[in-house]
Amino acid sequence: MPVVTATSIDEVVSRMQEHDAAMHRGGDPRRHFHGTYLRTTMAVRGALSAGRFVDPHWVERWAVEFARYYLDALGPVPADVWRSAFRDGPLSARQRVLLGMHTHISHDLPLALLDVMADDELEDPQVRTRRRRDHDAIDRVLAHRVAPELRRVGIRAAPATGVTARRLRAARADVWSSVAALAEARRTSPAAFAARRHDLARITLDVSDVIASPTWPWTLTVTRVGVRLNTTGVRA
Repeated sequence: MPVVTATSIDEVVSRMQEHDAAMHRGGDPRRHFHGTYLRTTMAVRGALSAGRFVDPHWVERWAVEFARYYLDALGPVPADVWRSAFRDGPLSARQRVLLGMHTHISHDLPLALLDVMADDELEDPQVRTRRRRDHDAIDRVLAHRVAPELRRVGIRAAPATGVTARRLRAARADVWSSVAALAEARRTSPAAFAARRHDLARITLDVSDVIASPTWPWTLTVTRVGVRLNTTGVRA
């Protein structure tokens, strides 16, 4: 299925629904994360319709840009970081969901935020405050999705909702540190920016390899900059 650039969250949902149907017909293992992301995107769309954001136009633009990285990964030549997340092998549904979450949060989210924020916006305290408020509002939407999505992949002994929500907020909050580092590199030179992106992909891939291993650690949490693998000390 060719990639079509979306310009609205409605188009993103429509495109993802097409992929979802095709993945289920073909038994595509990517369907596990895809379904999670589709339902999450629909929840964000509902929050937009309900007027839960300070700047809904910016939130929609951000959500569309964020989704673009994933939709591009479903095309014929995905980025290496997504080829790793979509690897073949006898992976469980929960591993595939975690691989997708880890890649999209750790790698794509800071890049998408940078795409929709120019340097003057990043340096303006009032603009940053509005953007962070909307970022926090999305966290609240996502917190409500955590328990049902974990149950779908067989994780029933999940942490309490409040604990999970705090971990999710921490994971997304530290994305802003990556944004700041990427923005500084972007201001420095194209070569510096390319090097920073390469480092981001490398760190993401290091943890993807552990999540996908046959003896992947069960003692993990979603925190700070993605997925923390407590038994190995490796983080992304």
